[in-house]
Amino acid sequence: MPIFIDLVDNFPFFGVLFAIILLSGIYQIGNYVLHFYSINKIFSAISNVDCQKIFVGINVVLFLLYPIVLFLDSSKFIIKNLTILIFFIGLIKLLILVNNYKFFYKNISIDRKHLDEYLLYLIIFSLFLLSLAPNTHADSLDYHFTAAKHIIEYGTLSTDLTHFHSRLVGSGEIIIAMGLVFGSEQFGSLVQFSGLISLFGIFLKFKHKNNYIFMLLILTSPVVLFLSSTSKPQLFHICASAVALSLCLFDRKVIFNRKNEIIKCGIILFILFISYQVKFSFILSTFLIGLIVFYKSIKKKIYIEFFLIVAGLFVLIYLPPIFWKIKYFGGNVIEYLYSPLPISIPGMIEFKHYLTSVGAHHNLLNIIIPRNLGEFTNSLGVGVFFIFLVNYKKNNDAKIILILIFIFIITSLNLGQITARFFLEPFYWTMVSCIYFGTWKNFKLFNILCKAQVVLIIPMIFYGIIFLSSGSLTSNMKHDVLKKNANGYSLFKWSNSIISESEPIISTHRSISYGKSKTIPIDFIIFNVASDNNNILIEEIKRINPKYFLDYGSKPVKNETLKNCIGALLQEKKKVGIHATRNPFNRSVSYNGYIYEFNANLLPGCLSKK
Repeated sequence: MPIFIDLVDNFPFFGVLFAIILLSGIYQIGNYVLHFYSINKIFSAISNVDCQKIFVGINVVLFLLYPIVLFLDSSKFIIKNLTILIFFIGLIKLLILVNNYKFFYKNISIDRKHLDEYLLYLIIFSLFLLSLAPNTHADSLDYHFTAAKHIIEYGTLSTDLTHFHSRLVGSGEIIIAMGLVFGSEQFGSLVQFSGLISLFGIFLKFKHKNNYIFMLLILTSPVVLFLSSTSKPQLFHICASAVALSLCLFDRKVIFNRKNEIIKCGIILFILFISYQVKFSFILSTFLIGLIVFYKSIKKKIYIEFFLIVAGLFVLIYLPPIFWKIKYFGGNVIEYLYSPLPISIPGMIEFKHYLTSVGAHHNLLNIIIPRNLGEFTNSLGVGVFFIFLVNYKKNNDAKIILILIFIFIITSLNLGQITARFFLEPFYWTMVSCIYFGTWKNFKLFNILCKAQVVLIIPMIFYGIIFLSSGSLTSNMKHDVLKKNANGYSLFKWSNSIISESEPIISTHRSISYGKSKTIPIDFIIFNVASDNNNILIEEIKRINPKYFLDYGSKPVKNETLKNCIGALLQEKKKVGIHATRNPFNRSVSYNGYIYEFNANLLPGCLSKK
């Protein structure tokens, strides 16, 4: 059971406080690691080092904890106690800082004549406040938090065959689980926000006349508004790829000896492999930046060490989850090299096709400039056009980045999801390279568009703070925020009051992390048409033996495939909730809630084939 859960439930602000203390502990771990060998020197070549301490700490924690979660029977005990240790380290650190208030000013050396730099600090602080909002993100409510809760309860990842989305889980959910040890749901999103601090460190290192424009574009990209307020393990590692690329290319001002070059090569590859482990979609950036690292290793005559490091990291970081998947889901190493999903499970191929088709109605222009206000936070903003203003003739490394960007875009358009968050990496590569190289063609109209974007985004950030982050202050305010912004909250709050925690249910709503009892999503039907090949899933359903079927809509309509398995209508509530969303332009009408009897004993004979 999470520590202080009752305290956080009644006083949500303590969840915020605990998240900040934990992050302080992570910061201190990063501080310890940076003192080993030449790590501090390497990071100081491209960034303000203090801004990279959380970044380093998170990567180290993920590296250490993921194998423990996968294979050790005592992992629940280890995770809990390690999190408590980090918490107390962070608490001591914060208490020291309170007595040394000068810390808060030591890295801020702003000329009072330059208000644009004050604006950067204002936006960063505002995004920090936004990241402290309660969890309302759809994917998080579906599987990110569900996976984290399973880690806390059982000390391992779920092997549930019926929850298809849970097969996308990587090491990133461990961070969410660490926050949940103290009942803090904000820790995950706070970590994602901290990735922006890493990029800000590069700005502080190479701060000159026009760099504030590039940093503003990094911070005010509309999709960042979405990602910084979720626990989805993505923004942090998007920023990580930009840091890795910086370490790879930004070495002209510092001459390293052979030993330091090898260490730097190891650090870059370590960052890339951890990102790849967190989320499979980072395979493309890992491969592309890895090629650049290989090219640099040839030039610096450390290519043998490069291959040794790759082999070592592959064994230490990527093979463990592959072996875990083989153990529980079958398959082989080759399959998991190109897909995170166990395709041997019935319906998983259909699920894979569904994932790659998300955003298929979008084109590249749609993710740059949204079609409507409802899709605004699924866009990159005007900063994308900056790629055409960079003066590539003056720098070979800038040309390399340009080539990487085009390969990334072309590959993603053909193989990946056409959504803005999956194209944020090359955008950040461009911005960070501009901060470092500082060569670009001045274009007055573009400057005006940048300022217009900033003017538009800042009110939206403040809106999010007022109407989302306010939910972290009191329990009543949290209830109001979740009711309006977290889809499925009201539905599960109602069903939890009726169905016992010991009774498993099947739900047509995907926000299953709100369910107090074992909640089976309807994935096994959506992605698996009833057939002779679905026995393994049906047997799993029969083993769990759900007694209830939770549905929602405007009227009671039974699922077509399961209609003969569904019994009598037991409970109904009119207008139990609304189709809530964090985007005020996308909210729609209310829906009713329905609880039916479910007859698992009739499976598979009760299934209706389409």
